[in-house]
Amino acid sequence: MNRPTPVPLAGVPTRDCVTSLPTQAPTIRALTDYAEARDRCLKTIDGVLRDDQRVGAAWLCGSFGRGEADAWSDLDLRIAIDDAAFPSFLANLPALYERVGHPILVQWEMDSSTMTDGRFQLVVYPGPVEVDWVFGPASKATRLPETQLLFDRIGVPVAAAQPLPPEERRARAERALIFFCAMSPIAVKYAARGDSRRASSQIDLLTGAFIPLWRLVERPDEPDPQADNT
Repeated sequence: MNRPTPVPLAGVPTRDCVTSLPTQAPTIRALTDYAEARDRCLKTIDGVLRDDQRVGAAWLCGSFGRGEADAWSDLDLRIAIDDAAFPSFLANLPALYERVGHPILVQWEMDSSTMTDGRFQLVVYPGPVEVDWVFGPASKATRLPETQLLFDRIGVPVAAAQPLPPEERRARAERALIFFCAMSPIAVKYAARGDSRRASSQIDLLTGAFIPLWRLVERPDEPDPQADNT
């Protein structure tokens, strides 16, 4: 099997969206600070995962995986874990998150929709830097072509996604639009009340609905955006 060659971390493609704006503007400075904090966080994550021999491979999805990352982008990780070590690895996730930094918010753990038998957890670090962690057993791991490999010790196969039929694309877009419109007022309510934990969780749900909705409408020839929609 020909294994993919990892791209050095410094070579992860990003799209600089702040260079053409006034560098002294407070908002732009804050955005630049965020991007720098995110990139430091990614470098730390890469080192922590490489040092753990239970981790067979790790890659980025979402805007980083598609080569569309900019200063606003967060981190969407997929991590393949040795099958025998998978239960104990999940049991010690809090220690993993602490090795990366000091989390300011940890969402409850849930089933993953993007890795077979995997688990998903949202963690927010100072910045605030949002990291979507998805862990799955190595024997069932596959990755899409539109991903950015950090490292791969086991040769995770690349699975090409198939385009959706037009009827299915329209149906999924309608469901995503209805969900987004229904959930948006709830996010506004939580934010107005100052309930940052629930507001953050709700915004994450809205983001997960909006991104595939946009891709379904604007990229009709693209494969199923729900295959890895973050």
